[in-house]
Amino acid sequence: MSDQPVLPNRTGEMEARLRAGRILAYQSLHLLDQGLPCDADLINAKYLGHQWAMQSAQDAMKLHAAHALDRDYVLQRPWCDIQQTYPPAGTGEVQRIRLADAVFDEDHIQGSEHLAAEAAWARPEPTPA
Repeated sequence: MSDQPVLPNRTGEMEARLRAGRILAYQSLHLLDQGLPCDADLINAKYLGHQWAMQSAQDAMKLHAAHALDRDYVLQRPWCDIQQTYPPAGTGEVQRIRLADAVFDEDHIQGSEHLAAEAAWARPEPTPA
């Protein structure tokens, strides 16, 4: 471990973001598997997961300083990939609007309900042993 407190501090933040993102994704998929409405959960997992991945990529680039700018450096690929997953049309804004819609509109049929119903229909029934 480094003598500098910034390394364990930033690494700990990155690990916390990774674990929280994983929990959000698993919770959303669990709800989907149960056939429960989960649009807001899915959107939230995607939105926050991307935000946290961006922040962690930026932190990693800062920790590696000038080395991270080298074209062949190991961080270049994830850094470039995360930049491309946020299209310039405002995906984050659309996701926030859909989250707000979920707060104010309780009566709409969620896409996750349709998806879960299709998945259940396509899944074969277990055979008794």
